[in-house]
Amino acid sequence: MEKINKPIKISSIVVLCSYLIGFLGFISVVRNIDILYSTFFAALLIFSLYLQIKQSIPLPGWLINIFSIAFVLIIPFRISMDDPVTPVVETTLILLGAKFLGEKSVRDYLQIYLISILLLAGSALLSLDMEFAVYLLLMIFLMSFSAIALTFYSEDSDAVLNPDIAKKLALKSLIIPVMAIPLTAFLFLILPRTSYPLLDFLNRGGGVSSGFTDSVRLGSVSDIQVDESIIMRVSMKPITPASLYWRGIVLDFFDGISWKSSVSEVPIYTIYKRNFALRGTKISYTVYLEPYNNNYLFYLDKPFQTLINATPFDGLTFRMQHDINKRIKYTATSILSETLAEDSINRDIYLQLPDWNFERLKKTVNDISKNKGDLESANEILTYLKSGEYKYTLANLPISSDPLNDFIFNYKYGNCEFFASAMTVMLRLRGIPSRIIGGYAGGYYNEMGGYYAIPQKNAHVWVEAYIQKKGWVRFDPTPAPSTAFLSLPGGFSKIRAFFDSLYYYWNAMIINYDFSKQVALLKKARSAVQSPFLDVSLIKKYSALLISVFAFSGLTILILYFNVFRRKTYEERIISLFLLKMKKYGYEKAQSEGLEELAGRVENNEIKEKAYLFVQEFERYFYRDQKLKRQDYQKLKNILNNFKRV
Repeated sequence: MEKINKPIKISSIVVLCSYLIGFLGFISVVRNIDILYSTFFAALLIFSLYLQIKQSIPLPGWLINIFSIAFVLIIPFRISMDDPVTPVVETTLILLGAKFLGEKSVRDYLQIYLISILLLAGSALLSLDMEFAVYLLLMIFLMSFSAIALTFYSEDSDAVLNPDIAKKLALKSLIIPVMAIPLTAFLFLILPRTSYPLLDFLNRGGGVSSGFTDSVRLGSVSDIQVDESIIMRVSMKPITPASLYWRGIVLDFFDGISWKSSVSEVPIYTIYKRNFALRGTKISYTVYLEPYNNNYLFYLDKPFQTLINATPFDGLTFRMQHDINKRIKYTATSILSETLAEDSINRDIYLQLPDWNFERLKKTVNDISKNKGDLESANEILTYLKSGEYKYTLANLPISSDPLNDFIFNYKYGNCEFFASAMTVMLRLRGIPSRIIGGYAGGYYNEMGGYYAIPQKNAHVWVEAYIQKKGWVRFDPTPAPSTAFLSLPGGFSKIRAFFDSLYYYWNAMIINYDFSKQVALLKKARSAVQSPFLDVSLIKKYSALLISVFAFSGLTILILYFNVFRRKTYEERIISLFLLKMKKYGYEKAQSEGLEELAGRVENNEIKEKAYLFVQEFERYFYRDQKLKRQDYQKLKNILNNFKRV
């Protein structure tokens, strides 16, 4: 059965491309803008599609202009230094939606393309994620194809294209994106980069909300939402899951409901002096921390050394000067240890308790730890909470004005904050200095990328008790496994790990590529040139030969390109021969002139008869949508060869 190729209107191609480009600009920013603006744009786009399908009269230009100006005038009232980009992007999106509602000339289509590109550029300021690279490549391809289609449209808006020709145009428009990739990569590597955060205030990254907080408040919420998004990725070798505690903050002051931090800044040499007493396995790693609107850094417990400009605080914690509102990278070394030696502490701070009724709890503590030493008492309290009748949950948490007593004596279920708070207060009632450590626990190891991914849901708090002759000792009273893992069933976990690996390498190699990496790359290249395995003198000696080889290779590629990839079809070749033949007889085809009109102008009857014969034979194939085959091409060529010059 013969395949039917129905011609495609060039106007339909242009309209489709414009909607695809506009939609691509929309999805590049949709997750970073207010849902109200996203919904409004979607409504405008759907309404414009309805008008397009029904071929209704477009909205008048003056109405669209008034609507657009009104939205632009709102920008100064919405913009702020905290977030100067989002209001502009949202307004640009609405202007794009409005543009689809009006009458569309070539100029209007170009404006749609420009606004869509501006949206894509705005998405890079809001979040330079890996998805941006995908959107950029798609946009380049669509723009290349659209530019070709729009050129045809500008010449004749009623023109039609054979589907096979449309496919060829689409494939050839891929040449520009394909050629752009190596050039872009080369420029990315060599162009000077600065470490000065000129646009850092614009790049907010993914804008994730962390499960980590700088305070713990009991009895204020009944349900905690599980957040699977990743807070950080840590490049390192796999270690024992029980050692995966990521230290972030020390909480030492309790008012009966909330825990807060009162630790003060300390000189860096004090940190290092204490660290020399640490004993355990030394681990070096690199952290890629997502933005989370706080300034605490996280380290494998216990941090020994860190290579970042951060302020150290008592309790082996570090903070940045400002909130972390963009992705950052830092390297560190930790010593895996459950204890932190310290000669002396301020016992008043770590024995502080609010003016609260803890008499019943104190009696329970005395019954548990009667006639036992500090370490044994701490272990008994740990066992009481972790192995008793207490249950871990994130749902239906007790809301109470006396949350701790109600948790211990009435509800007996809660999340890690209840368990850590209970143990810390019980230790203090027993006279053992104690504090809460906040951060993250666990994570899953990505074998493909060689890193740990720690999700938001792994936000965790545990306890440190000060035991004489040992120092600060870690205790985790939460019954649920403290090292929670992101585990997905079957092969899907591998798929997720693969895409997360791509995301990790995007951040590591693209976003964090800076001037220092350029210098390191240059040094490696210089070392390779100076390598004993590479004799530079041989290169100089045979430079002429190498140049000849490169020139010959380049010429071969050009010949193949123009004779294979750019080779004319039989139709194009036979028409070129016909026009050349007619030109020799003094008849040159005008731009708007058809083949029959050209043949009709010939005065010599013999030549006119041969010309009409050729045109009629050619049109017999052309108007039946048949492609010329080699034998057809040869037949038409024989007709041309029978022309006799008069």
